[in-house]
Amino acid sequence: MFLTFLTTNIMIDLEEKSEVGLVQMNQSDIKEEISAKMKLIRIENNYTQEQMATVLGISKKSLVQIEKRRINANWTITIATCALFRNSEIIRHALGGDALKTLESAVHHT
Repeated sequence: MFLTFLTTNIMIDLEEKSEVGLVQMNQSDIKEEISAKMKLIRIENNYTQEQMATVLGISKKSLVQIEKRRINANWTITIATCALFRNSEIIRHALGGDALKTLESAVHHT
């Protein structure tokens, strides 16, 4: 039941963010967006918190803090998340079609 609720929320959110083309965002916006979606990205990829933390090179405690919105991921973790999970529908819709181009644009236009 929780998974169905979560899936429904993901789809609603994805529909609201669905856009074609490059989304212009700054580094702070991107960190905020990816941090807010971290748990959904993890669940989308069927990772436990321990597995996701290992993949991102952070502690499980740090991941939990990001997922609970106590802290935002730093820029390095944000880039790693976007690169490693670049095929994620959640990331694509949060940052526009090509997340890596959005990241690159944020770096070169700040």
